[in-house]
Amino acid sequence: MENWLDLFTIFSIRETGEREKYNTDEEILNKLQSGEYNLVIDQARYPLNSLSSIFESYNLHPDYQRNKVWDLSRKSKLIESLIINVPIPPIFLYEIDYNRFEVMDGLQRISTIIDFFDDKFKLKDLEIWPELNGKRFSELLPEFQNSIKRRYLSASIVLKESNVEREKENDLKKIVFERLNTGGIKLSQQEIRNALNSGELNDLINKIGDTNKNFLLSWNYPKSMKQIEKDIDRMDNREMVLRFFAYKDSLVNEVRKGTRTTLDMYAEKGSKFNEEQTKKLEIYFVKTLELANLLFGTEAFNKKEGAKPEKMIYDTVMLACSKLVDNDEFSKVIKKKSQINYHKNNDLKNNYFEKHKELFNGKYTSLSKVEERYMEFYLYMIDHIIEGE
Repeated sequence: MENWLDLFTIFSIRETGEREKYNTDEEILNKLQSGEYNLVIDQARYPLNSLSSIFESYNLHPDYQRNKVWDLSRKSKLIESLIINVPIPPIFLYEIDYNRFEVMDGLQRISTIIDFFDDKFKLKDLEIWPELNGKRFSELLPEFQNSIKRRYLSASIVLKESNVEREKENDLKKIVFERLNTGGIKLSQQEIRNALNSGELNDLINKIGDTNKNFLLSWNYPKSMKQIEKDIDRMDNREMVLRFFAYKDSLVNEVRKGTRTTLDMYAEKGSKFNEEQTKKLEIYFVKTLELANLLFGTEAFNKKEGAKPEKMIYDTVMLACSKLVDNDEFSKVIKKKSQINYHKNNDLKNNYFEKHKELFNGKYTSLSKVEERYMEFYLYMIDHIIEGE
């Protein structure tokens, strides 16, 4: 019998996001003089007609870059700004190794300019130069082409000398990233976690959240394409995968923090996991989800028939089903697969949530309440669904 709970005691939990605080003036001065959080910044100007060759060796798709791709109108506005010489914000680069860089902020500006030079899109919705709408770069008059080519893209570069120790370097990277928002769109918490905690676990969370068919169906996909792009762009789907792992981990280790802190802690903890550990976590998640779908179908996370999936129901059902996996009930349920009536089970589930609706009204979000909800539902499942099949 696999001891699945071992997966959640791999590392001792420590607080994340709380840096050491100093109390005396001497300690504070020592921190300042140590240069612990002093950035070493360089400036650069890149000629636009050389961007493609310059950025060929750069990492243009680090984990923290957005999924979002600019629409044609926004791309065209950037090109128009270059034509009329309107200053555009500098890009930010991070030196990951000596003379090796990744783009922290500005990927869309770089990609748009390179793509326009390569004739990959036509201009649209221009305000100052509407006469150029519908034209690719090669179709512009030479005077316009030269006007764009002679512009420069400014860059601020965070140099490797900013910090030596790896942990402090990563911490510094987090600080810089959290404060960059030149795109004008506030980052979601999961976008920030995705950016700051690269590794095997983050890859697994992204894989499940973006591609696991049963998971997506249980969260009411496919929706409209516009809604899918919005949800996936903000990484809501990925956060729900992390949420399961983080809650399970905190409950096993008896750590009680707020939801945001709990997810942040586990994301950082998980950045140290290796491939073998994350593979087991994937099996655990898939087994738990399979059990939920087997018992309740694709409406496993709905409070009632035809309703939208809800986070509280997701937490309750997934954690209850994970306890069945922990107790080796998974194989027993699989053996009775042909006898399972998920329509009947859904009615039982929905009746339970209706009877206990005061616990699922969105007000009680503490981990102690999460534990209370899932344990009560687990016992209900054993009595009315598992033993009742």
